[in-house]
Amino acid sequence: MPKKFTITTLVLLASLGLAVSGCLKKPVAQPVNQNTNANTNVATTTAEIDMSNWKTYRNEEYGFEFKYPEGWELSKPEYSTKLNSAIKIINHSIEPYGKDGDIMIDIFARESTLSLKEWFDTNSSYNEVSLKKIVDFMDREMGKGYLLPKDIITYGDEYKLGQNFNAFVRYAKFLKPEYIEGPAYTHKIYAFKIGQKIYTFSASVPTGQHSEYLIKIFDKIVETVVFMM
Repeated sequence: MPKKFTITTLVLLASLGLAVSGCLKKPVAQPVNQNTNANTNVATTTAEIDMSNWKTYRNEEYGFEFKYPEGWELSKPEYSTKLNSAIKIINHSIEPYGKDGDIMIDIFARESTLSLKEWFDTNSSYNEVSLKKIVDFMDREMGKGYLLPKDIITYGDEYKLGQNFNAFVRYAKFLKPEYIEGPAYTHKIYAFKIGQKIYTFSASVPTGQHSEYLIKIFDKIVETVVFMM
């Protein structure tokens, strides 16, 4: 059983949101269970995840491969930076800010001399420091007490991929929007260290009827990852 720890106090979008949100209008909080424009073809139980027709993506440059659902769109930007993922996956064309039934997956590969735990505690999104920045920012924009502890569900795991690779996992589910625009989001991040590289697999889905199932599909994608040593 993985060992769990509670985080008491967000991916690339959080840092970008803090940078640009001052010039955007304030949001009207959206109910997290809204079904408007939801993807009605999304399955609702883990037993319905059929991986038989999943595609395999292999990347020799980054040294890994994984499977992902047929019909999902995978793209590889021309270059990877702190603000530009190495690989991006979406389940269909996504409108600005997203809606229930959407999922966006970003995969990064970064050089680092830090241990995995050191990197995860100081650099990954949704740690205590980044969550506090989100809460403080939304308090300034929306009024103190806008985001309360009950509005953010978080946890961290230690994770083992097969017999060889350890990872850390962080999950953050917002029940209110954490940005000036758009719906509330649920996020999950896996971080691995292979050699001198940190690999992160992160998913963001609008919190709603389909969000937990889409996160389970993301978990299945991570389970198929093979690092080529």
